[in-house]
Amino acid sequence: MALMTLLFFSITTPVSGTITHNEANGKVTIQTDQLNVVVTSNNNVPAYSFGNKADTNASQNRVQFDRIFEFQDTNNNSHYDTADTIVTTSVTALASLQLQMNAVTELNGLNAGINFNMSLTAKALVSLNFDRITFDNHVTTMNQSQLKFDVIINNYNFISQTSMLAVAFKMSSKVSNQTTMDHNKQQSSLQFGQHSYFASNNTAMAGDAKINASLSQQVSTNGQHMIYLSYPHFSGKLVHDPSMGVTQNQVSSSYSVTTNQKSSSTSAMPLEGFGVLGTLLAIPIFYRRKIQA
Repeated sequence: MALMTLLFFSITTPVSGTITHNEANGKVTIQTDQLNVVVTSNNNVPAYSFGNKADTNASQNRVQFDRIFEFQDTNNNSHYDTADTIVTTSVTALASLQLQMNAVTELNGLNAGINFNMSLTAKALVSLNFDRITFDNHVTTMNQSQLKFDVIINNYNFISQTSMLAVAFKMSSKVSNQTTMDHNKQQSSLQFGQHSYFASNNTAMAGDAKINASLSQQVSTNGQHMIYLSYPHFSGKLVHDPSMGVTQNQVSSSYSVTTNQKSSSTSAMPLEGFGVLGTLLAIPIFYRRKIQA
């Protein structure tokens, strides 16, 4: 089984609004007034099951990180689809990497809420085209209906100077297989399952430069529904901030992180704080300051 490092601290908190998290026996549960998410390490391939407790089928929608690869945009539509050619030597399955999942931490000030990240790096004797992929997850008191997960890719070294980069996710729902894609100037959004969505801003940062970011979907020959985030050729550190969540007319919920390792137990304590949703466009920072009740 792939090696995984798990760092958990004894923190448990409600946040005004309310967001709570409870870490015990390798499982972290975070509850908000609206969102229900369960995050699993899944043998080094992080996966999110999410929904809303107000729904009968809460947590039945699933998004799982799959792989990263380069492709030639054959039809010049700025996103990956089956008409494009994958650079086969660039394909990296996330299951082949080493996962480090870090403790849930509490944020206050402008971004009051909770944060945790997952980093994927090469195992010993494995060579990659990049230094690290980090998924930096946060839920804030100002928008408890969504989880934002910044995609941060450090120093990707393109094999082809004419290719684009795609991060692929498997998507499924036990509620409904129907999907609807919406686009506007700011973002693209994929509606699926029951009251659920996967959204992507149409721009990302690569170093100091703003670049385009595209969201697309495909159904494979075996019926697997796929989501792709696509980026043009870039240099430096890529930072992009997609999100997933539920429509805000729903209520109640729980957000969980599960791993294959044991972790410390904690109990719930109240947390105060409020703020506006912000996008982290820098190296992930761990906030370990307690928010006082």
